[in-house]
Amino acid sequence: MDNRSIFSKTGKGSLEITKKTIKLSSEERQALILVDGKSNYDELQEKLARVPSVKLRAVFEKLISLELIREFVAKAAPNTAPAAASAGSLPDADGDDELDFTALAPAGAPASSSAPKIDLPVAPSRRVDQAPRAAAAPPSSAAAPSIDAAEEARKFQEMMFGASPADQEAEAARKAAAEAQHKAAEAEALRKADVARKVAEDQARRKVQAERISSEEAARKTAEQEAQRTAAEEEARRSAEAERAARDAAARQAAEDEARRKAEAERLAKEEAARKAEAERIEREAREREE
Repeated sequence: MDNRSIFSKTGKGSLEITKKTIKLSSEERQALILVDGKSNYDELQEKLARVPSVKLRAVFEKLISLELIREFVAKAAPNTAPAAASAGSLPDADGDDELDFTALAPAGAPASSSAPKIDLPVAPSRRVDQAPRAAAAPPSSAAAPSIDAAEEARKFQEMMFGASPADQEAEAARKAAAEAQHKAAEAEALRKADVARKVAEDQARRKVQAERISSEEAARKTAEQEAQRTAAEEEARRSAEAERAARDAAARQAAEDEARRKAEAERLAKEEAARKAEAERIEREAREREE
């Protein structure tokens, strides 16, 4: 991995920042966030100074293998302009550098001798001084309007790196808004489902309560009917017992009366027989005396 390599996010990498569907360590995710299509490896290493150099290279290799970022290697300036190359490698008086993206190509890709030389802004701290480049460039390119150069630079950047960081940010913002809308819809659906669940639970609770009350009322009525039936049976039993007792008493009284009448009749009959016998005795004695 070249220290002059510049890294840019792929579409997959831009989505990963918002979606977080891939399990990345904190160092890997921070490196992915810092990749902006402008900073080279040295600059990113400065921003991630707390990560050891060996581990940082492993982090970038993993991000590349996961197709979350692309690597573009800055080629050395042509031998025909050594002065421009050496001068362009130093910061200008304002402390700003510019990097010639005409020398950039994807890692491992062959250099093309016919590729146009276009200067793109990379990072404020790495711009290359344009004065030596202007001196080494052909007169025809020096006379080109700056607006055409900017447009060509933009097209070249899109060709080399895909969408610009601004476009990537806009796409990420759009996707974040869509994700937020999707989450809001999910939250609303969950809220409605929760409300429906609570309504269903309340209805079920009311139904169970109504069934319980109905069951208790039925049980109460059954108990009352059972008590009434028992009371009626007890009353009938007492009434029957009283009637039986009355009949028994009446029968006993009648029997006693009949026995008493019979005894009285027998006594009277005996007394009558005794009077007759006494009268006959007296009459017999009287006849005997007369004789």
